[in-house]
Amino acid sequence: MVAAMPELPEVADGGGRRPRTHLSRLTGPSPIRAMDPFSLRSVLALDVYRTETEWCVEIDVPGVDSSEIEIEASGRRLTISAHRRRRGAELAFGEREHGRFSRELLVSDDLDLQKRRVIHDEGVLTIAIPLVDR
Repeated sequence: MVAAMPELPEVADGGGRRPRTHLSRLTGPSPIRAMDPFSLRSVLALDVYRTETEWCVEIDVPGVDSSEIEIEASGRRLTISAHRRRRGAELAFGEREHGRFSRELLVSDDLDLQKRRVIHDEGVLTIAIPLVDR
């Protein structure tokens, strides 16, 4: 059983729907919550899903070198930071975000942050956090 997480205020998306409430009905309570929900949709966008033995966070990091990604755990908080550098000497036209980005997640006691695994492959960062053995 997953420990209850503190409820975050509902935030309507552009269509007026309440995505967090809708997602909770489909998956049940999640032991991972974004501390900055929906504020950084285009920068470090993430998905959270469960397997039999762990919860996984997938984050889009296209164009970011592995050496420019930092993952820190402090207490129940997981902070993911990345730096996307601008390529080329002179930019003629640009739509992509560049610079430093960060996301902070609150993780329940049911997950073991110290045993997390990190994979960076083809522009996707996956952080697998195993369930605590009880």
